[in-house]
Amino acid sequence: IIKLAVSALILVLFLGLMYLIFYKLGITELTQDEIQSYLESKGALAPLLFILITFLQVTFIPIPSTITVLVGNYLFGFWASYLYSFIGMMLGSMFAFYLGRWFGKKFIYWLVNDKEMVDSYLNKIKNKGNVLLFFMFIFPFFPDDLLCSIAGILPMRGFSFFLMQLFTRGVTILATLFMLGGDIIPFS
Repeated sequence: IIKLAVSALILVLFLGLMYLIFYKLGITELTQDEIQSYLESKGALAPLLFILITFLQVTFIPIPSTITVLVGNYLFGFWASYLYSFIGMMLGSMFAFYLGRWFGKKFIYWLVNDKEMVDSYLNKIKNKGNVLLFFMFIFPFFPDDLLCSIAGILPMRGFSFFLMQLFTRGVTILATLFMLGGDIIPFS
């Protein structure tokens, strides 16, 4: 409960700070096209900040990736959101994998604070290996960010995990953008 409260507090403070910054800059009253033009005028700063947020979303901030991908779609457009989300999630996934590898089960237990859930995922993955883990990353019902750290304690090579993430993150980001981005199913 304490970790959840601290995470929620950090998230609220972060969102509040972002809103204040946007309010002071006058961004809250702009249209989507005006926001995109403004971000383009800032050069590489806006994409780098978004990639950092996406990296943190995978590793430390408990925000579903769907939210960051859709915010990126709104701010940068379809393909730029895909690229920036992909870069941030790949970096975050590899970092989470190596955090699991370096610090082991105790780190994952501390991170999740639910030993039974972690052990249940480990038991599911243990005998089925990479194939089950691959499908767990593809389907949206599983905590893929947590699975990155869990994969780090499995007897899986870092390069194999990288290849798995290369495909699965690419597919899931693209599916999110196509299905929820408003192009195929319009919000109107």
